[in-house]
Amino acid sequence: MTDLEITKLCAEAMALEFKVARELWCGNSAPLAVWTKNGEYQPLHDDAQAMALVKRLELWIQPPRQGHLSGTPSDYWFVAHSAKGGDSRSLDLNQTICECAAKIQKAKVPT
Repeated sequence: MTDLEITKLCAEAMALEFKVARELWCGNSAPLAVWTKNGEYQPLHDDAQAMALVKRLELWIQPPRQGHLSGTPSDYWFVAHSAKGGDSRSLDLNQTICECAAKIQKAKVPT
């Protein structure tokens, strides 16, 4: 999934009405924000928005183990919800939260 797809699914998980009214570009990356009636929504970069997903979806977070990050699986943040399915791991906590939330939301939406 692209960052924009993840962001849209996270907005849906938060029951936000949104549209991509203005695309934000960070260098060569894809647009990272959608717009709601309350303004910009970008949980990939906004800690409070990412934490709201954790609380709303009751996600479980396992931090990386102590010490230097070497790229091994135990060095990544791990986020999951056992009953709703979906899990994710990444070096970036917000990315991990959003990917997990997006997987849960995508599983709810019929294709």
